[in-house]
Amino acid sequence: MLTFFTDPYESELLYGAIGRYHYYIGNKDYKDTIREIFVNENVIPTLGLASYLDNVSNNLGSKYTSNYIIKNHTIFPFYSPFLPENRKIELIDNMKYSDGKGIYHKIGIIAGSVCKKQGIYYCPECAKNDIDKYGEVYIRRDHQLQGVFLCKNNGVKLKKYKINKTNTSRLEFIKLDEKLLDLKVEYEEDEDISEKLISVSRCASYILNTNLDTFNKDIINKKYRQILHTKNLLSINNRIRQEELYDELISFYGDKFLELMESSIDKNDEYNWLKVITRNSNRVVHPIRHILFINFLVENIEVFLRQRNLIILIHLENLLGHA
Repeated sequence: MLTFFTDPYESELLYGAIGRYHYYIGNKDYKDTIREIFVNENVIPTLGLASYLDNVSNNLGSKYTSNYIIKNHTIFPFYSPFLPENRKIELIDNMKYSDGKGIYHKIGIIAGSVCKKQGIYYCPECAKNDIDKYGEVYIRRDHQLQGVFLCKNNGVKLKKYKINKTNTSRLEFIKLDEKLLDLKVEYEEDEDISEKLISVSRCASYILNTNLDTFNKDIINKKYRQILHTKNLLSINNRIRQEELYDELISFYGDKFLELMESSIDKNDEYNWLKVITRNSNRVVHPIRHILFINFLVENIEVFLRQRNLIILIHLENLLGHA
């Protein structure tokens, strides 16, 4: 059991905490750090997810359970509510007890990636605040999410860190160095785009930091159909009015924004994401596209995910809107 470990900051990736541990413990070789943390020298560091977390938890004592680490210090909760229940269980077991091989593929990050990120991202404004408060900068997990371009706290553009896996050892846990950060603050010039991007960032952070264990792909799909029904987007035989749905969603977001989010829709494609997301199929749709769809349906992801009387609320809003 370790006698010292760098406690993760709020919503810091485990990856980042291990990078700081390596720095403060003074290890020369990352293999030593990997062996000390994971009790297994064959682990390859990954940024957003992790493996052998049961080993890590046991090694850290009773302070951190593997479930706690998954929920608070990986990006898994961002994907979890939109996965089939059996796959959620399988992926959690993979992170706890195995090397996590194939986990990125199973979660949909590889094949179904949207706005894929290569490297580590940070917010200059948050970085300056971290330096003032902690004397160092840490890797926030919400800044690493695909499709998140602006910081939810201040609307500042996220920036890519200079060091990444292409210019360093694959065994290295990269630690953010203040000297290598570009702390110049930049904003999205298009006000409408900026507003939409901040909304996406806030929704993504809400999903990431809220306990949504009871949700899965089937439950989300049923809620979609209920809301579509209240919006008169289901036919008498319970089929989705895809043409009308397409037109309304395009009108809501605009082609420019959807293109930016790599979520343009070809209505002639039988497997475009809008058709797939509204069907009870085995295909998994990226969380960012779920966010786009939810914001279109109710414009409030907290209401969608937390309110039991969501359908009644929407129906009342529609009645008041037509009054």
